[in-house]
Amino acid sequence: MINYCLGSKRCELLAGNSAGYSPVSSENCMFKAKKCDLSPCVNGGTCFMIGANINCACTEQFAGPYCSVPLVMEVASNPVCFEAKDGKYGVILAPREGQIRGFRFVHISGGVCWYSCPAKEGFWGGTFFGNDDIEVHITDNKSSIPVIYPPSGVAIDFSFGQYSYKLEGVTNMDPVLELVLTSPMAVTARQEFQMWFGQDLFHRSWGGDNSGKSCSTAYLLYHP
Repeated sequence: MINYCLGSKRCELLAGNSAGYSPVSSENCMFKAKKCDLSPCVNGGTCFMIGANINCACTEQFAGPYCSVPLVMEVASNPVCFEAKDGKYGVILAPREGQIRGFRFVHISGGVCWYSCPAKEGFWGGTFFGNDDIEVHITDNKSSIPVIYPPSGVAIDFSFGQYSYKLEGVTNMDPVLELVLTSPMAVTARQEFQMWFGQDLFHRSWGGDNSGKSCSTAYLLYHP
């Protein structure tokens, strides 16, 4: 029985006989594993044995030896609401320190827009040009530019002052918006981020005809 890790190209000989073993893939390794008689894994983790060693294969929401470390955590400032004008951003407070890989927002109420309001309000941006314009921008607690999200390399459409961008397969009327960073980012407990409507962040003088307020439950996506 051999454990082969694709990343390191390392092979390991596993102890025991072949009875009760079947191929399993975990952490970019292919190995033969056996189901545990008693499982210490929590939060939906699957227990398996390699030789005499107990291991837990966790769901995407948990990590750690026994799947006890949450990777999707509700922020310490819910609900998070941002408005389309007057510098009224939403506050996101990190629930714990660690490395994050992104943000998740689950819509609760309201919408925002920058033209033909309020008829063209969307959860995550105006719908004047359709439903594929996302206008949520994430900054640090100093409203710094460049922003944390969208990252550099994402094309911004500011031809009419809307400061929108597109995400493949995502619309501004989706109930859930997930913004994934290009690389993990270190955060401290209760570190503040701000959630902005694009035109309000970059050109507040253009926001006289903007309208709306969008509220959501926010989560940080932690890196394992």
